[in-house]
Amino acid sequence: MILINVSLLLKMCSITVTMYNNKPDCRYNFLIIGLISLSGIVFYVSSSVPLNFHNWRSLHRGWLPTKNTLENASSSGNISFDENRYDKMSKAPSGNICRPQHNFVFIKTAKTGGSTLSSMLYRYGLKNNLVAALNPNNTSFIDSDDNGNLILKEYNCHNFSKYNFMASHVTYNRQAMDMVIENAKYFTILRSPVTHWKSHFYFSGKDKAYPKTSNPFERYLNEQYARHYNGHTVKPFFNGYCNRFGISYEEDTQTIKRHLERLDNELDLVLLMEYYDESLILLKQLMCWDFEDILYYPMKVHKTKQPPITLEMTRQISQLARYDIRLYEYFNSSFWSKIENYNGDFQADLKHFKNLKQDIFDHCENERDSQYCNLLMTDTNKMAKLVSKKNKKKCMVL
Repeated sequence: MILINVSLLLKMCSITVTMYNNKPDCRYNFLIIGLISLSGIVFYVSSSVPLNFHNWRSLHRGWLPTKNTLENASSSGNISFDENRYDKMSKAPSGNICRPQHNFVFIKTAKTGGSTLSSMLYRYGLKNNLVAALNPNNTSFIDSDDNGNLILKEYNCHNFSKYNFMASHVTYNRQAMDMVIENAKYFTILRSPVTHWKSHFYFSGKDKAYPKTSNPFERYLNEQYARHYNGHTVKPFFNGYCNRFGISYEEDTQTIKRHLERLDNELDLVLLMEYYDESLILLKQLMCWDFEDILYYPMKVHKTKQPPITLEMTRQISQLARYDIRLYEYFNSSFWSKIENYNGDFQADLKHFKNLKQDIFDHCENERDSQYCNLLMTDTNKMAKLVSKKNKKKCMVL
């Protein structure tokens, strides 16, 4: 740039003549060229500085739906993303070049942070114009017919090709799922059956049956243990994870091990609710996504203070849900193995994500009506409807 400006200066000097002595005068030209050079330096430096969150937030408004758009989307499905204005966030400390995965199946589980994760996945689907496999009646659970085929919302257009992703409650059936979504990444999320039971108990309102009890969950467990456990019998209700993934109740240790190894080979990742952010870092690398793709706002969080779980309650749950306990312990172990084998600096990426997430939280606490925060805080059921409406409208215009 400097060489170009010097050349330009000499040419300007050669044609600039003063009115007094008919000689070249470069004084004003030096001033002009200096200003041009300074502006060029400023442009170069500014273009080289990574975007921080506040710059990113203002630049990304082009692809984010406005609040009015979100409110009207349930009836019109009119959500648009301006891809030309989309700029990626600052690079990860240990970022790798790869191709983002757009085909995936998330087997949602109850009271594990699944609604928060589903909302995040639907948001990703909206941004990337992906087609979601949904229940025809917009409920959260996808059922199967008598032949084991998934019952899904159909998009009746002549050039509909395939679904891209699924993020609903669904019983795991790999063969049926592969027929619906090709070459997909498979993942789910678990939590300790001990805290899972407690969360489900209070969320479903069962504590209201024990209004004068200081620890309703303890009373409930004592009743269930006395009624259902005799040392051998295990009710399906107490082992919901195994039901979801087709793990049969076998006392033989080797048989259980084979079931778990098969499931481990078929699933690309099992996230753990207790380590939510760590799980999302693993998901980000698996899917080759950006940090902004895994940002979230917690959904359906129970904020009422509850009595603690005693050692005796833990023992009772460990007996009633012993197959779920084995499944959880198996994937808890494999989870940490994946972190040990992480391709990059896991702790640096985790710190980067936590800092970014905190910036988002702080911003959204103060500006809940902003375009980005409104979308980030939209619950999973509404997000599914937005995806459905957009897919339907896309089908109409094709």
